[in-house]
Amino acid sequence: MSPKKQHFNFLLLLLLVMGQQSFGMIGNTYYFLAVYDAQNRDLLAAAQKAIADLNAGTPSAVLPAGKTINVTAVQSGSESLFQTVCKTGNEHLLWIDGILDFTARPSCVEDLARNLDAPIIRASMELTNDVPNVHPSPRNYMRAVAALLLRDNATRDGIMVLYDASFDAGSILPYEDYSWYPPIYLRKIPTTAVEVATLLDEAKTLRIADFVVASSVSNAAMVVQQAGVKSLMGGIYHWFVVTKDLQDFSCSGCGAGSSLFFFRQTAADATRATAVFTAVQSATGVAVAESRKVDVLFAYEAAETMGRVIKAQTDAGSFGNATNWLVCSGAYSPSTPVRYNDYTAKLKALPSFSSVMGNVAFASTLRNTDTTFKIAQIVYPGPTVNNIGTWTKAAGLAGSVSTISLSYMTIRNLIVRLTHDPPFVIKKTDGTFEGYSIDMLKNLATNMNFNYTLVEQTDGIYGTLQSDGTWNGMMGALASGVADMAIGPITVTAQREQIADFTVPIYDYVSLQILLLQPTSSKGDQTFFLKAFTWDVWVSIIAIITFTGFLIFFVDKVSPFSFQNRYRNDQIREGEAEGKVFTVKESLWYVLGAYTQAGESFDPRSMSCRTIIVGFWLFGYLMMSLYTANLAAQLTVDKLSQPPQSFDELTTQVAMKYTVIKDTASYEHFMRMKDAEANLYNYWLTSGIGTEETVDQLASLVTWKYPVIERYTTVWNRMTKWASPPAQSRRSTESEKRTSPSSWRARW
Repeated sequence: MSPKKQHFNFLLLLLLVMGQQSFGMIGNTYYFLAVYDAQNRDLLAAAQKAIADLNAGTPSAVLPAGKTINVTAVQSGSESLFQTVCKTGNEHLLWIDGILDFTARPSCVEDLARNLDAPIIRASMELTNDVPNVHPSPRNYMRAVAALLLRDNATRDGIMVLYDASFDAGSILPYEDYSWYPPIYLRKIPTTAVEVATLLDEAKTLRIADFVVASSVSNAAMVVQQAGVKSLMGGIYHWFVVTKDLQDFSCSGCGAGSSLFFFRQTAADATRATAVFTAVQSATGVAVAESRKVDVLFAYEAAETMGRVIKAQTDAGSFGNATNWLVCSGAYSPSTPVRYNDYTAKLKALPSFSSVMGNVAFASTLRNTDTTFKIAQIVYPGPTVNNIGTWTKAAGLAGSVSTISLSYMTIRNLIVRLTHDPPFVIKKTDGTFEGYSIDMLKNLATNMNFNYTLVEQTDGIYGTLQSDGTWNGMMGALASGVADMAIGPITVTAQREQIADFTVPIYDYVSLQILLLQPTSSKGDQTFFLKAFTWDVWVSIIAIITFTGFLIFFVDKVSPFSFQNRYRNDQIREGEAEGKVFTVKESLWYVLGAYTQAGESFDPRSMSCRTIIVGFWLFGYLMMSLYTANLAAQLTVDKLSQPPQSFDELTTQVAMKYTVIKDTASYEHFMRMKDAEANLYNYWLTSGIGTEETVDQLASLVTWKYPVIERYTTVWNRMTKWASPPAQSRRSTESEKRTSPSSWRARW
């Protein structure tokens, strides 16, 4: 008898013994599998405590009446989880009702859950959100701090985040928006106070005033104590401590003037939390470390949560037999995990409930979204502890923290010098300012968190170095400290860089830009790629793909030579490669892959299906070739109709006329460039030809054409010709702009 038939006989025997409950709850008992790593033995013990409480009816009505839970613990090791489950003596693990995952490899346990069609839940401080997890996101720690840091426009040179082993460096920063970090410096907390002091010296060099410590209370106290020694407390310095410890902040060595904001979670049910810690210590022989207490309590909540969800499935009548079972030998093709999918749906819809850490709410997600941080302001000596409120992801800051004065923070109002210089700075009749530089200043203030006051430079001087070594104008105000910033078309020079920091240049080094009105026809079309074919062709392609998918499904189902029929009739030869059952979904997916030339690892076995596929391949190749050709032609035509995109393109065409305004920097620039080309030509004539001494020197200079392209001379002649009147004055042109904006369509 073949191994496959022996396996089926074994399954048949199970069916006879277990009756209608072949896979799933046996009698009045739910069977759970707890998978854990060696370092997570405390999490397993917490889950076992939760199951013991549920069996005892605490809290009441979590399990269906008369039902209990039996849990089997399996420690992950060198062998795979599938090998462990398939060992002799572990056959009962093939029909478990739920999996508690306390490992660092969620993908392995999740695969087992899907193959066994069994519910699964984790209690892990990780980023992934695609596996049911009762532990809220670790990013909430920094989100809570950000809510307080963003209370005011605080100017910062940087933020230093110090963390220890209780936090993962890649998971504590909120990924949604880093704009509130002006740069961030991530550093791991050293093990000794001397090394911490060296790290804080680095922070001084970097001019950092905001510190976030994500660590145990003991490590945070060591850092805060050294900060006081290094005079990094009070005044412009701000400290925020977040911890996974449940204990109060304590720092015996912190001196007067030390102050910080302390963020932590607390156990909502302190009595039950104490019972959990006692049970874990009894099971492991070791007291629960402070940095592990939050994780232990969430492991407790994970087991309770699974019990509640399974009760919801049972009450709804959807906790039926599993649709998958693991085949430890021979071919295995799992079907859709119905019970697992129903479990995730019930988990998302599970009503919020109160547990040992507080409310548990999944809110239509696979992760507990309810996190509450208590916030205290701690000031030394004393210390004086002021509980100023809480933070939750849903409601943000609440309590007195939402109205507390943050005047101790470095809120700066910058004095900004400027002068009327259109179009960068334009002074309006009401005394206010607008222009390019003003718009940029507003954006900088928003993104970099500072306030400002505009002060006009009445003499209009940007600043030059005087004979006595002092500066006048705006640069003088910056050098003397009267102003913090100056804006406008300020030219960067080596002398000015000695007294001021300049932004990256925002304007061309010759102060020239091409200004064109944007043609109406050049607006972007977001659906241009669909215009390679007409709509009826697209409809036909979709119809052909759909029809071919259903045709392959039908032919594969009825053909006696298909893999599924040969497998059903036990006609698979020894050593023959594994095939695929072409369901409607798989058939449509295969056809779509064939059309897009993505390929597929399994092809149909029957000749009839292969004939259909060959014809479809030819059709797909033809349509892809036609689409590529049409799209390339369309893009080529659009590119040919583009207006000039650079100075070179503008100067090599004559269809679009251009000129400059007389007596401006642009006018002088082109005039100087034209004169420079003329000087080069005169030098070539007077200093080159006629002064040669040898035949070789003469040959090197004699050409039939002047070898330097006179580009600016050509441009100058065209602008002089096209100007009306030639080299029009500043006054007449500005008047023309006000009366007819379209006239400067190609002006500079």
